[in-house]
Amino acid sequence: MITEFFKPDTVAEAVELKIKNPDAVFMAGGAWINSSRSGLAPQKVISLEGLNLTKSEKSNDMLIIGACTTLQDLLDAETTPEDFKENIFLLKNRNLRNQGTIGGTIAAKQACFPMIPYLIAVGADLVLANGKVVPVEEYVLSLADNLILNVRLPLNVRAASAKHSVTAQGVALVSVAAAFKNGKISLAYAQDGGKIEHPVQIERVLNGNALPKRDILEKIISQDVVSFDDYRTSADFKTYIIGVLAAECILKVAQGDMS
Repeated sequence: MITEFFKPDTVAEAVELKIKNPDAVFMAGGAWINSSRSGLAPQKVISLEGLNLTKSEKSNDMLIIGACTTLQDLLDAETTPEDFKENIFLLKNRNLRNQGTIGGTIAAKQACFPMIPYLIAVGADLVLANGKVVPVEEYVLSLADNLILNVRLPLNVRAASAKHSVTAQGVALVSVAAAFKNGKISLAYAQDGGKIEHPVQIERVLNGNALPKRDILEKIISQDVVSFDDYRTSADFKTYIIGVLAAECILKVAQGDMS
């Protein structure tokens, strides 16, 4: 139960509140914090509503996105790359897209969010309130909880992403993303209840060589996946479907460039 709700007007004030209240959580849209899946029950919340972190702008070959920009606003924006829009739309629930923010999605660090493998694959990074710029991958795979101000999305990248869920609006059991930049493939995948993975060993196998046929590519990827059984599906199925979806994404982004 929330007992204290702070509403800072500046980033500096928000950071100071966090220092004074280390058990407090930052909240933008609140989609994850207020969900039953999060397991969170914060007593102190620091609202980000008044920090003006909803602007997006192009800068050279980057799209700079304010961390409190909602997923639906990104989906509607003309400046958002089409492959990123396709990734955002993997979250079919419009209410969640209206409430959830790009910064909150990253800060939650949950393998059930298809956006995280996408951002890792394309090499997106974050501008933090402490002045540092760090890759999304580094932030998500660490214990970092610094306030995110902006997400920097590369625009000179081709990317594709996919998910598998029990129902269209259900949680992504697995999600994958592949990107192609400067003649090289990057890949990331995640399993709900498990880890978010960036399989650099697969990238080493693929880059610098002609892509294998689809069935062989699927096997190469599946053999690298470590999965687990749960009440929804088996480890064998998840390793199989990650291979299928990843191969599909890789072939889509690299077609005609790695023959």
